[in-house]
Amino acid sequence: MSRKYTKWIKVHIEKIAIHLITKPDVSVIPIIQKAFEDLEYGQFEPSDMQFTEQLDKDPSQYPSTKKVRIKTLGLKLGATKGEIVYWYESLANSQGYSTQVKDLSISKYKNTLLDKIENMLTIAGYTIDKVKNANIYGGISMILNAGILSLSNDECARQCEKYSSL
Repeated sequence: MSRKYTKWIKVHIEKIAIHLITKPDVSVIPIIQKAFEDLEYGQFEPSDMQFTEQLDKDPSQYPSTKKVRIKTLGLKLGATKGEIVYWYESLANSQGYSTQVKDLSISKYKNTLLDKIENMLTIAGYTIDKVKNANIYGGISMILNAGILSLSNDECARQCEKYSSL
């Protein structure tokens, strides 16, 4: 997975992928629920929630119409070319991000994690339905129609390759 996602998201996606490959006959739902519980109850290291990007030039050299977030963060953090800027997804301001962990938006991280889980499970052959009236951990819900996934060991190995590119 690229630097586009946080370490925390990568770790949970990896746990789910490993479970799907090594224990295809055992429900993955408890592992997914645990990921959302960890997020909901703040069971994470703040640094693992940071999105990061390396500056490919000094922040003042970025045009004002492209990579605005990276330019703004680079200037705010006093970063220079080659350094890494970081942020947390946030609802605390109109920008939608912050360098302060106190501004971290649990709902934005839930949505990002859910999107990655849905992508991975779809690749693995699960059917996913979002259900509006059934809530799991703060409004994020899904029903995994088990039994759809019946992959051979060779197919599981091929699917593993796909997971690494998510």
